[in-house]
Amino acid sequence: METAADQKARDALPSNIDAAVDKVLAEVARLNEDGKPEDADAYLMEQVETAHAELERQKAQLERYYDRAITQAVLIRNADAYAQRHLNRIQLNAPSAEDQYDQMRTAFIERSSGVFDLARRLP
Repeated sequence: METAADQKARDALPSNIDAAVDKVLAEVARLNEDGKPEDADAYLMEQVETAHAELERQKAQLERYYDRAITQAVLIRNADAYAQRHLNRIQLNAPSAEDQYDQMRTAFIERSSGVFDLARRLP
C-alpha cells in the first residue's frame, strides 16, 4: 500500500497531464494534509465520474465521425481506408482482440453486400 509520504513525493514529480488535473490532485493532497481523507476521496471520485462522462461523450462523437468516414471511404473507393476506419470504430467498443475480430467479421458480413452494391453504382 502506498503511504502518504510516497504519494506526496510522486505528486512533486513533473507531469505531462493538463493543469486541470494537476489542480484536482493538488486539492486532494490539501484535503488529505488537512486530515480530511474522506472529503478528498469524495472529491476525487466526483472528478472521476465527470471524466468518465466526458469520455463517453467523446466516444460517441468519435463513433459518429467514423460512421461518416466509413461512408466517405466508399465514396472515394478506398478499400484500405474503409477497412481501417471500420477497425478504428470497432476498437472504441471492443477492448480485446477477440471482440474486435468478432465485431469486424459481423460488420463485414452484414454490410458487405450493401456497401459493394453502393460502390458499383457510383459514377
